Formats: sequence, C-alpha cells, structure tokens
Amino acid sequence: YPFTVAATSPLRAQATGAAHVLAHLRRGRDVLVEQAQLVAAELVRASCLWSEAWIDGLETASKAFYTEGDDAGCVRALLPLHEALERGAQTPAEGAFVRE
Repeated sequence: YPFTVAATSPLRAQATGAAHVLAHLRRGRDVLVEQAQLVAAELVRASCLWSEAWIDGLETASKAFYTEGDDAGCVRALLPLHEALERGAQTPAEGAFVRE
C-alpha cells in the first residue's frame, strides 16, 4: 500500500523509487499490486476532499515551479487534479466542489 501511494507522488525521486519497487513486485504478484493500487486510490479519494487536494496540489506546484525551478514538477502536481475533474464528480462533496 505505501508504495502505491508513493508512486503517485509529485516528487520525482519518491515516485521513481516506488515505481521501481512496484515493478519488481509485479513480476510475481501482479494481481496483488493491482488490488493494492485500487485500494490506495479509493482510500485517497474517499479521505481527501477535492478542495483539500487542490490546496495541496497548488502548494506543491508552486514550490516546484518557484522554489525548485521545476516546471515539469509543477505540471505533474496539477495534472491528477485536472484528470479528476475530467472524470467527473462521484460523491456529493465532489459535486459541490465542481459547482462552486
């Protein structure tokens, strides 16, 4: 579980390291890794309001761009948020976020 969450990190070193470990685990346990990714995604989705995710994403993107000079890191921080909006709201709280 922790590696599946870390693999989605906007921090390149953390995401790369976690992806490497997951790739190694997939060799013999592909179904288990897929299930862990599904559980991780649902836990994150259910536990984090979109407004909180956007605040965190904007802070991460700002730090990447202005402090680290990493424009690609800025985009990586914001892309999942835009993808979630494109998929559409799945809960009442997400619907309220879209309407505001």
